Amino acid sequence: MVHPNEDIVRKAYGAFTAGDTEILRQLFADEIVFRIPGKSPMAGEYRGRDAVFGYLGRVMDRSGRTFAVEVHDVVANDEHAVGLMNYSGTHGGRNVTFRSVHVWHVSGGQLTELWEYPEQPAFDEFWK
Repeated sequence: MVHPNEDIVRKAYGAFTAGDTEILRQLFADEIVFRIPGKSPMAGEYRGRDAVFGYLGRVMDRSGRTFAVEVHDVVANDEHAVGLMNYSGTHGGRNVTFRSVHVWHVSGGQLTELWEYPEQPAFDEFWK
C-alpha cells in the first residue's frame, strides 16, 4: 500500500509536468518554503505560494520550457517524503541532465517545505 504522502508528492510532480497550477495551488500550503542551494541565479529561499510559483515560472522561462522532471522514486512516512529525481533541459544552448533529491515536509495533506539537493556543480552550471 502506498503512503498518502507519497501520493501527494507524486501528484505534485505530475501537476508540474502537466503545467497544472490549480492542482499545485491545492497541494502547496500558503506558507510553503522552497530551499534551493548553490551559487546559480536560481539559488535561494522562496517563501510563500506566490514566491514558489515565481521560482517555478523562472525555471520554465529560463529553460525555454524545456525543463523536465522524471521521477525515479518517492518514499514517504507520516511527516516527510523523499523524491529521487532526474532533470533534463536546455539552457544557454546546452542540453543537460542531472539528478536531484527532494526532501518534502508534509502536514495536513499539503506540502509545506522543500529542501532540494541537486548534483550541485551540474545544477549551478545549468542555471548560470
